[in-house]
Amino acid sequence: MELPRLKIGQDVATLMPVYIKDRYTHCLLTGKSGGGKSTSLLGWWAEDNYYGNSKILVDPSGTLSLLCYAISGGNYVSMDNGIALNPMLSPYEPSQICDIVIESVNQMVTQTSPNLPFTVKMVDMLDEAIKNSLKINRRSLFCVLDYIKNMRGSAETKDGIIARLQYLLSDPKMEKLLCGKNSIEWGELIDNKKTLIVDCFGMSRAKFVFTGSLVTNGLKNYFRFIRRKEYKPVSVFVDEFQNFVSPGVSEILAEGRKYNISFCMGTQSFATMDDKMTKQMLNVGNIITYKLAYRDAAIIAKELDIEPQAIQYLEKYHVAYMTTKERGIAKAPYPLFVKEKSAPTSVMVEPQRKSKPSWFTTESYQPT
Repeated sequence: MELPRLKIGQDVATLMPVYIKDRYTHCLLTGKSGGGKSTSLLGWWAEDNYYGNSKILVDPSGTLSLLCYAISGGNYVSMDNGIALNPMLSPYEPSQICDIVIESVNQMVTQTSPNLPFTVKMVDMLDEAIKNSLKINRRSLFCVLDYIKNMRGSAETKDGIIARLQYLLSDPKMEKLLCGKNSIEWGELIDNKKTLIVDCFGMSRAKFVFTGSLVTNGLKNYFRFIRRKEYKPVSVFVDEFQNFVSPGVSEILAEGRKYNISFCMGTQSFATMDDKMTKQMLNVGNIITYKLAYRDAAIIAKELDIEPQAIQYLEKYHVAYMTTKERGIAKAPYPLFVKEKSAPTSVMVEPQRKSKPSWFTTESYQPT
């Protein structure tokens, strides 16, 4: 089963509809805030939902999550819901689980602070703590933290690990999300064509980077460590994707067709990215852009082989696009009307029971 094509809009020159047909070469969607990026993502989410393939959304701001949930339903991960992303419950080897935790923490540190990633000594200490926790079946980052506190070794090395883990686990809501027992299992999610929505509303930037990195690294390790004769297709929508790009994820992007995985990456600007990350995000087969400032427009214009002013002064509700077969300017589709649905929470409120109607009022017997 192939992923369905996604509608870009109507080409202004030919008046013909244009589509993203080769999904496995991935898609980059750019545009200023309020330009229409979320509208396009919502429309594409609805198209994928119609065909029933597995879908994953990582939404740092939380503005798109509720609308997508109203369309598709599915597993909803947030700070207020009980579904967890516990990496310690992953069905992999201990050394592979160590890789997930270490890569996700490193991604958080490098993206949100001037600090350096884990040193070799830190990696060795964290590796030992995770493996020993798994050995005694204590599958929680809290157990890893406790083990490190009681380990012998350099105080400076221990403090570097403890500070990072304590920052994530000091919030009780993050504790439930990262240490809960009902964690997502990636193979079961994809094979059964289920939906996962990760709503990062209420998280600091460091925490949503770590949470989103758990998703991207979890997917990467599923394709790397679980051998299948044929992988079921899955589409992944990630807004502000630059926060979650790691070397391992870049490898999956390069091999999307092999694993039947399609990424749709959204970003507002390239200003916060270095040249290496910019090249990784531009190395896709489909680029769709709304209006951009000149600096960002100049970067995209080189890929689309047009003048930067054509992107800088795009009309409202219009996009410049490039697919594997064509390029041009298109008018974006009309936005969907979706009635927002309340996010699920882990707190269940029992409905109040109403008394049965009666023709007379019953009173307790009072002896005279």
